[in-house]
Amino acid sequence: MEQYLIGGVIGAAFGFAVANISASLTRRGMKKDSTNAVMAASMLRTLLDLLALLIVYLLRNVLPFPFYGVIIGTAVGLSVSNIVLANRMGRELSKKQDEKKLK
Repeated sequence: MEQYLIGGVIGAAFGFAVANISASLTRRGMKKDSTNAVMAASMLRTLLDLLALLIVYLLRNVLPFPFYGVIIGTAVGLSVSNIVLANRMGRELSKKQDEKKLK
């Protein structure tokens, strides 16, 4: 049981790291204020998420921890980070819209 938890924590850390990289891509796309840039960043985020899960899957026989713990931890890390990013982006967009209304 402990091995699953340790694998889950390691997977979550990996998921958070990959999600942080993808969040920086999204922020760059948002700064350009272009629909194409945002769409490209979104596609890159999806590809990075898939790549992270694929890496864990391909390393399943090499990792010293149970595969299920690591893959679930990775998915949780990616998901939680993406939810937090979406909330932050939503707040930033609503602030920008409020500023435009005041002008």
